[in-house]
Amino acid sequence: MSIYNIALTGVMANQVGMNVTAQNTANMNTDGYSRQVVDQTAIVYGSGVGGYNVGGGVSVSSIRRVSDQAAIERLRLANQDAEYATAFMQGMTGIENIFDMEGLNINLGMNDFFASVDNATLQPDSPVYRNQLINEANELAKRFTETSSQLDTQLSQLVNEQSTVANTVNAQLDNIAKINEEIREAAGQGKDTAGLQDSLDVQLNELSKKLGVKTLYKDDGTVEVSTLSGQPLVSGKNYASLAQDPTSTDAYNTDLVLTFQGTTVALKMPAGGELQAIDELKNDQYMPISEKMDEIAAGFADAVNSALAGGTDLNGTTPGKPLFTYDPEDPAGTITITDITAEELALSGDGEIGNGDILNDISDISTGKIDIGGEEMNVYDAYSQLLGTIGIATNSANQSYETATISLNEAQAARDSVSAVSSNEEAANLMMYMNAYEANMKVLSTANQMFDSIINSF
Repeated sequence: MSIYNIALTGVMANQVGMNVTAQNTANMNTDGYSRQVVDQTAIVYGSGVGGYNVGGGVSVSSIRRVSDQAAIERLRLANQDAEYATAFMQGMTGIENIFDMEGLNINLGMNDFFASVDNATLQPDSPVYRNQLINEANELAKRFTETSSQLDTQLSQLVNEQSTVANTVNAQLDNIAKINEEIREAAGQGKDTAGLQDSLDVQLNELSKKLGVKTLYKDDGTVEVSTLSGQPLVSGKNYASLAQDPTSTDAYNTDLVLTFQGTTVALKMPAGGELQAIDELKNDQYMPISEKMDEIAAGFADAVNSALAGGTDLNGTTPGKPLFTYDPEDPAGTITITDITAEELALSGDGEIGNGDILNDISDISTGKIDIGGEEMNVYDAYSQLLGTIGIATNSANQSYETATISLNEAQAARDSVSAVSSNEEAANLMMYMNAYEANMKVLSTANQMFDSIINSF
């Protein structure tokens, strides 16, 4: 092969190198982009002189995507854990914020109620003290109902968020299936699939934030995706879809169904990612907290009403009229005072006007034990235990979030150490390719001069 042809291969090969370097530099800030490198191979065979073979120049054997599948998988799993931790931490913070509101603090409401009871013992037949007791009872009931309403609102938002996440998952599964098909077609035609592989990794990362998945890469570069429990999500160009279970009668339904190739089944938990956080927040936090609030509200109301039932009001009526009423299906959300008047408060234990024995019985509730959810315990202790449980869960969620964030940053750094674009490295590569390109152009110029000298010699 002539000096001219050898130099031409060098020009072309190094031009490819500069193009790849330009592509890397242009995508320095592109999420998920993996840098590419040019692999050059010497052309061994070419024309020789005097029986010596000097070779035929250089060729580009491949443009290689620099990636480490282990680092990519580690990053995907870190995204999955981080999104779960973030969603769970935000949910617990929302719950804790409700109970931190001074206007919703049940302890403060009970303090005010029992203070009005103690005040009434000074003059049990006083309309002022009696009305004050009724007013504080009403304010305490409002604290229960407002707290319950806030919890219901947040739970409704959680259910709506789950629906949004499910729709996002469906779009991502569709994208992955389409990329699978593009990779299969490109690979079959011998085209470069580096950009498509990057897009696939980005989509899998985003999917893992919402739903825990397992991946299986095939020889043609496509991927099969399933849930952590093995339910299929993507196979080739076929993909599943998620939806909230339409048959559920739960007002706060978070049950999901998965449809794949015409078959619909229940999505098995744990799902992983944000969907798992939503499911656990509802079933392990919101529902038990609401249930405990119901038990406290019902236990307290029943204890007060029971004490009044043993007394006589100012009209001489006995048994006494109840102060609180509620729907047994939703005590904390519906508790309120009855239409009782000040005169109808049955505070006398012996039927005599001015007697306040029943007030003492009600006051004893603050220090004694009552039936709360089938367990004999103090009402303050019950509420404090609830707050303690919420505090522990929130603190644990914050710690898990911090740990997951650190793990995500480390996984991102590990991936970037292999695949990310370095401006310094690309600048060095550009200089290298430019120098080689210019050197080969000089060889071409020399070849032209030699050719002109040969022609002019005749």
